[in-house]
Amino acid sequence: DRIAATARARGLTIADPDGDPSPGTVAFAIGAPAALGYQADTLPYFGRGFDDAETAAIGACETAVALSVVARAEDVAELHRTAAALARDGAAGARGWIVDQYSAEIFTRAAFDKARPADLGLDVTRLLVIHAVPADELIFLETRGMGRFGLPDLYLPGVPTSYAEDLMMVLNVTAQTLVDQHQVTTDGVLAVDARKVAASLGGDVATLPPDLGKVTWTATWSTGDDDEDPSAGLIELTPPGGNTPAHLREVVVGFFGSDPDEIHQVADDDPEMLAARDRARAALAALAPHFAQGVPAMERLLVKAPFKTDGGGAEWMWVEVTAWTGGTMAGILINEPAQVSGLHNGDRVEVQVAELFDYLHQRADGTTAGGETNQILERRGR
Repeated sequence: DRIAATARARGLTIADPDGDPSPGTVAFAIGAPAALGYQADTLPYFGRGFDDAETAAIGACETAVALSVVARAEDVAELHRTAAALARDGAAGARGWIVDQYSAEIFTRAAFDKARPADLGLDVTRLLVIHAVPADELIFLETRGMGRFGLPDLYLPGVPTSYAEDLMMVLNVTAQTLVDQHQVTTDGVLAVDARKVAASLGGDVATLPPDLGKVTWTATWSTGDDDEDPSAGLIELTPPGGNTPAHLREVVVGFFGSDPDEIHQVADDDPEMLAARDRARAALAALAPHFAQGVPAMERLLVKAPFKTDGGGAEWMWVEVTAWTGGTMAGILINEPAQVSGLHNGDRVEVQVAELFDYLHQRADGTTAGGETNQILERRGR
């Protein structure tokens, strides 16, 4: 009743449960949480603002209310503000929680007020989530929540973990472009310019130099990573040149620019560095069983390996490992060579474990191990 009263106060009518909803109506359904789409096992990943007490309380909840607000496409911003107001009012009256079935997020009332303020526009960074999912040694990125705009979600496969954070930002700008113009630029092409969506998106995208903040994707229909579900209509994005790590790196550089990697000259017989190398090799040997089946989900393994320079020396660079087989590691180079012609950041490479100088293991809980040689170089550079 409380939600219905708020809906009427906002000029909405209550939809006939036996009819088709029309613009300006709100429909309700009441039932068990699971029957209305709530998935309790997603709470650790998509819960917003939950402490132990809130987690226990929602676990005991037996009733949920699902509401759907219908509006014309040109009224979509007001539609979302209205839907948020109804959800906020209902949760407050019942001392409950708010589940966004488009993004799969579950909010406490306080978290919802912070994430979805009453004056929120169509800022996709507030209305979408981006999943980073392991697949075939790399990861894919997929938006969740574009359905609220009547649009398909976006899918970007073949992403090295080292590029994921930057590409998520590019994906947000891409999604905002699609929301603002509600169609691809031309058939099969989605041209993105951060300055054109800065007013909707906010943040720092408007401060990018005029020659940056742009990318032109090829856009095709896709089932994403779920070939068994042909109904999963997604827009798959492919960068210029094709979907390879090197071309995705070019997207990042073209969007944000690139500063040259810092180069340190180190003597071959530097005792402190050699001792750190020996410790790194011993630690890597102990980690070999952990990576025998590949790099576990939510983890990352980087190694510092030598590459022969044009002058016959060695340039040490970091590689994101995708596979470790015996004495060989395969991966993606994540530094731009200074003295190795024909090799670039984003290229696939193979390195020998016996030649490695350091490693960096980023665990699923956010802690790290290794990277001692970098710490030494940073200390010396102060």
